[in-house]
Amino acid sequence: MSILFSAGAVIATTLGVVYASIKGWHAFHRAVGITPGTLEYVPPSSEPELPNLLQLNIDKAVLPLLPPSVLSQLSRIDNKADIYQQWRDALTQQGHTVAANEAQFVVRKLLSERIPAMLSDYQTLAQHHQRIADMDSANDQNLDSALPALTLLTELLDLTESRLDILLDQCRDSSYQELVIMKRYLDKLDDGM
Repeated sequence: MSILFSAGAVIATTLGVVYASIKGWHAFHRAVGITPGTLEYVPPSSEPELPNLLQLNIDKAVLPLLPPSVLSQLSRIDNKADIYQQWRDALTQQGHTVAANEAQFVVRKLLSERIPAMLSDYQTLAQHHQRIADMDSANDQNLDSALPALTLLTELLDLTESRLDILLDQCRDSSYQELVIMKRYLDKLDDGM
């Protein structure tokens, strides 16, 4: 008899825990804004997601025509340019004089003028290549003239990114050297005591 009461108590406890868990699970989903039991399929977008560029002034009409690899590279360049600009602004706010040099001038010129011009040239070439390919598709000719242009564009963006990396390294090294100088100063004070 006691076995029946024990088994009944175990079953009742298990059912209570399961019921409380389900209610808690549903309450959690409602709290975060999800309706339990409803799944909605969202097909993947055929168009790549366009980056939100902060430092690069690129015509928005050019971006949808670029391959995803170029878009991600532009996003990286823009993020690094933004970090560099914030770093320079922070140094200026701290009262440091930020000396301009040729490398900074070249990068600024690349970001403001040359990258938009390169992308515009690539867009023009890609559009004309597509028109020629559409016209010659009946003849089954394969034109690969856009591939070297994409490779060259990628190389130019790589060079721009490496120049930005050098400037960021210079900023980091400059800040690090300031800390080293302060450490030496404090060490000298300790040696003098």
